[in-house]
Amino acid sequence: MAHILCITSGLTGISNASLELCKRLQNEGNTIVAGAVRDKSNFYELNGFEFVKFPEIKVNTVPKTSPAFQKMGKIGTLLFSILFFRKRRRDAYIAVYPDKFIEYISRHNFDAIIIDIELHEFIISAYALKQRVILLSQWFSIWRSKGLPYLLTSTIPNKENLDAIEKEWDNLAEERRKMNWMKKWLSFGTDRRTVLKRMARNMGFPRKFIELDFWPGIFHYDQLPVFSMTLEGLEFPHEKRPNLFYIGPMVFEERKEQIFEKNFITLIEDQKAKGQKIIVGTFSTLNSENTAFFNKLVSIFRSQPEWSLFIGISNLDYKLRASLPQNVFVFNFLPQIKALRYADISINHGGIHTINECIHFGVPMLVYSGGRSDQNGCAARIQYHQVGLRGDRNTESDDQIKKKIRKLLSDENFQNNVLKFQKEYLLQKQKQSLTKLIDQLELHYITETI
Repeated sequence: MAHILCITSGLTGISNASLELCKRLQNEGNTIVAGAVRDKSNFYELNGFEFVKFPEIKVNTVPKTSPAFQKMGKIGTLLFSILFFRKRRRDAYIAVYPDKFIEYISRHNFDAIIIDIELHEFIISAYALKQRVILLSQWFSIWRSKGLPYLLTSTIPNKENLDAIEKEWDNLAEERRKMNWMKKWLSFGTDRRTVLKRMARNMGFPRKFIELDFWPGIFHYDQLPVFSMTLEGLEFPHEKRPNLFYIGPMVFEERKEQIFEKNFITLIEDQKAKGQKIIVGTFSTLNSENTAFFNKLVSIFRSQPEWSLFIGISNLDYKLRASLPQNVFVFNFLPQIKALRYADISINHGGIHTINECIHFGVPMLVYSGGRSDQNGCAARIQYHQVGLRGDRNTESDDQIKKKIRKLLSDENFQNNVLKFQKEYLLQKQKQSLTKLIDQLELHYITETI
């Protein structure tokens, strides 16, 4: 079987998802090595995988102005950029050049390398070294397609707003072009995007593969095969990008996590046995916006003693914790993968990995988007497919939130819709051979790019 390297950014969500991906590939008989640009050795090794740490990505590649020129202000910065133009370009190039990664894969014989779609340095260099590259995405489609809204918006497509959606894409494209142009010229060609494009050109990476970026940034790739760890059925209807493969949510139930309160399982099982409706909340930390919303939830659950809220918040003030009603349980760390087994509904911020875990366990969702990255787009899809409801945490009253919770608990359509998608997901998981998919798409990919 194949020898496969899977590299991610090392952020929590994609690390957890990649663990399931690695486990499935391993169970199919492949030898797997996990890698990241953050030190996740304890995480992967605890779960039984060899791990390799790569140097962190240099996000800001623009060389600093020397102190002597800084004293001269903007004129000094301009003068420094002109006088040391070649050296600055060389320093910026060295900053992005992934020499440790190139050295590592040159010493190993991998049959395929699965790379986080944001790790451009690795994608470009691995392809240039004639490695079999598969991009790994944790999001719904980020590529422009007719009728598909930009993922960072709350727009739900319909017959009336298709022209507006196209106009929004046009506006975004123009904004991106202007922004990229400004960064390039203000930095004298030392911004990360420009330097990476130069590296791609020097390495012989096909220019036709590079598309204008929208999000998550730098640029997108055309034609290169992509694994999306989302459920295709939860997408909006649109024409799918070529070589995009929805491999479904990657949820590893047996993953070993950090230590959590020992009484958690006892408490949630006790509440379930009493006939309580279990609502699992996702916050992680309290900022000013989350605090106000949390206070609304506390007020709601105080008035609904038959509901129990289990929520993870690491920085809850001890005085506030002491004043909570008996049906609100707050933990410094909530083991979500365990909590969702008992949940009747989930209240969350629209993070894709939480959504995937809710589908995995068949839990309807009440989504109050945090407005970060793809959360607005995820919330829109939950509403569109009626596997939950979305709301506005800043404007909705206690009564409005309470009505939505009650609707999710009482309306069987939401539960039935979630179970339909859960069945689709589990069937795909059962029938899908990731190894065969890799073999097929790589053969197609190699043929297409010769």
